[in-house]
Amino acid sequence: MNNRIIIGGPCIVQFGTHYYETEGDVTVTPNTKARVIVSSLRGPVSRRVIDRTVTVSFTPLGRLLDTAAYYPYGPADLGKLIAPAQDADIVIWGADGQKVSYHAAVLTGSPDLILSAAAGPFGQMTLTGMGALTKQAGTDASMFTAAAAALATSGYDYDLSSLHTPGYKLVIGADTIDSKAGFTFTPGLTFEAVAADAYGTANFRLTAFEPALTFVPVGPDVAKLFSLLKFQGAAAPAIGAANSLGLAATVSPVSGDGVTLSFADCQLSEATLSYGAGDRLGAWTLHPAADDAGTALYTVEFPAVVP
Repeated sequence: MNNRIIIGGPCIVQFGTHYYETEGDVTVTPNTKARVIVSSLRGPVSRRVIDRTVTVSFTPLGRLLDTAAYYPYGPADLGKLIAPAQDADIVIWGADGQKVSYHAAVLTGSPDLILSAAAGPFGQMTLTGMGALTKQAGTDASMFTAAAAALATSGYDYDLSSLHTPGYKLVIGADTIDSKAGFTFTPGLTFEAVAADAYGTANFRLTAFEPALTFVPVGPDVAKLFSLLKFQGAAAPAIGAANSLGLAATVSPVSGDGVTLSFADCQLSEATLSYGAGDRLGAWTLHPAADDAGTALYTVEFPAVVP
């Protein structure tokens, strides 16, 4: 150590045309995947690099500007490759005047949508930089470039009027249900890296899609719980049949501006009861279900942005 400067400080993250200010730290992880060559006589004798990527993880501050900034994929994208036609970089604009660009990136982890006055609106999201296709030759600047640059302000709007934090309610059919600590919507997207032997990861494919809404309800009684579970009686499905409710479900602000999340139909798949000194109702899990009209499993609407 020949001076007292220890690097550090916050940043703004840019991905394509989207800028993200964050709650807490941004974690950048360079990933090197290797094949270990093992000799039966001498054990592991060499590690051969077979892939390089970089992941950037953070919790967006929660400014509701554009759903595509957080949720660019839907059911129609199942089985599709997700890299854009033209490579997009992850740009880390450091407050210390250092700009680092990680090349050829995709969004590989949409954040949970946290609908609550006390938390959110977003959980952690993840971007993955794959690097240029020349990375197998060790080309300079194939994975990233770095340069001195002032913190980005021209493309980023610091106006916090789009940071909405209302309380929320859930409406299922004719029933309105409040929550103890808000509602958490998990998009449930799973991605698979698509690699080429001499290039490593070259793309990602969306392979699974299982959205869910979780919350701890306040208000409904035990009878309503079992009714929505369709647990017994004439409304209960036979073994092997679907337990869709035939009811739309909507999470929306109690008052003011915020996100609206809608399910065309839904299924209450999990719920718990607790007998003790605390509340009787535990966490519920609601899954969207396809309705007879073929309506999208869910829709997310952000409030209109006022120029």
